[in-house]
Amino acid sequence: MSEPDEFGIRELSFAHNGRQLSIKAAPLPDGWCIRVFENGMPISPTTLTVSHEIVFDAKMQHSHLDLVTSLMDGLRVGVERGMEQLLPSSN
Repeated sequence: MSEPDEFGIRELSFAHNGRQLSIKAAPLPDGWCIRVFENGMPISPTTLTVSHEIVFDAKMQHSHLDLVTSLMDGLRVGVERGMEQLLPSSN
């Protein structure tokens, strides 16, 4: 996972079926938005959202838990196992 950029966006890059994909988590005023991308374009109908309150609560209950990172990892696993629908490659 890369360090957040100047806007606080986190990115997890990985290869899947010959495609270079990334999962990005963007901070919003009321929480986080997490999606799968290829070449900077969203390629999945799924958008995960989680509020800052839920992220904070998870951290308070389990001090080692970074909920945003866990959701990003879960979405990656879903893609790798074929449980997440992806748009066809534009290449």
